[in-house]
Parts: sequence; structure tokens; C-alpha cells
Amino acid sequence: MFVRSVESRFGRRNGLRTFVINIIERCLSSADYDLVIYIRPEFPIENDGVRSTDTAFQSLVDDEIQYIIDENDFKWRRATGSKINRVNQVLEKYEQIKNS
Repeated sequence: MFVRSVESRFGRRNGLRTFVINIIERCLSSADYDLVIYIRPEFPIENDGVRSTDTAFQSLVDDEIQYIIDENDFKWRRATGSKINRVNQVLEKYEQIKNS
């Protein structure tokens, strides 16, 4: 449902880029951040009734986010691996910033 809504409102590719840019701009403009952590999809999508389970759409969104991050001067880091590894990486990066 969400995927069709985005596609009908914005179109498949150009609209998706606009949609992703709007989300990133809203997130980054709402406060000054010391660090942005990007967590790519590495696990199957959970069907929780909220998120889209369309893996092709997920991949398109991920590609757009990666493109926007790479093309702009965002201060960001990536967290990868298992869920606990991701948490530990975020905490480690936070401690580095806090102690610098």
C-alpha cells in the first residue's frame, strides 16, 4: 500500500528520489547532529503491518539513500552486521564523539 502511494504521488524513480530527499532533509534539518549513522537493510523485512514488504522497493529506497549520502557532504558512518554488532558500533562511535 505504501509503495503504491509513493509511486502514484511521485512516480517510480524520480518520485522516489524526491521522497527520499524530503525524508533526509526533514531529519537533518530538525536538529544539529554530530553524527548520522546509516544502517543498510541486511535482514529480511518483517511483516509488521506498517512497513512495506516489497524488497524491490526497499532496494530502490536504499539505493537512493546511498546516492544522496554519497553526493552530499553528510558527516555519516555506517553500522553493519548483526543487530548487537550494530548497537555496539553505534555506541562506540558515540563514545568517540563524546570524548573528542
